[in-house]
Amino acid sequence: MTIASKTRENLERAFHAEAGVYFKYTLWADRARKAGHHAVGALFDSVARNEWAHAKIWYKRLNGEMDTGEALLAAAGGEHHEWSEMYAQWASEAQQEGEQAIARLFRQVAAIEASHEEKYRRMAQLLQSGEEFACAQPVRWVCANCGYVHEGTQPPAVCPVCEHAQGYFARQ
Repeated sequence: MTIASKTRENLERAFHAEAGVYFKYTLWADRARKAGHHAVGALFDSVARNEWAHAKIWYKRLNGEMDTGEALLAAAGGEHHEWSEMYAQWASEAQQEGEQAIARLFRQVAAIEASHEEKYRRMAQLLQSGEEFACAQPVRWVCANCGYVHEGTQPPAVCPVCEHAQGYFARQ
């Protein structure tokens, strides 16, 4: 689907605005609860869910529906941009302005983003090869829901502790 350039720009701006507001409201909800204002926290959470829904609407209009493999590769590309260009440039600029602590934080976060790229690319490779839930040598599989650990060449079809599906297991 081709979207006119100004409309596309507005969709991108709408997505980024809604996603940013979702984050702020979620953060403010936590702060309100910590300060003893649980009703205020619930209000922020409620509106944050609406903002999340709005962000999803704009994102889908911009990007369509991606399958899981496509989403993993898109995420890897985004992480690559963050660590190799965005944070690298910002660290350099902060350094030039004498902001050593912020430059260090940008470099440290860049290293984390590089590890995210690696994880996404590895998972995309596992999906493509059909090895997401199978491997030649036994490994530890951990249930993301309850923490149950299973050793083997594949995780159980269903977690024996919490009964969640195999899709909740990841290699440790």
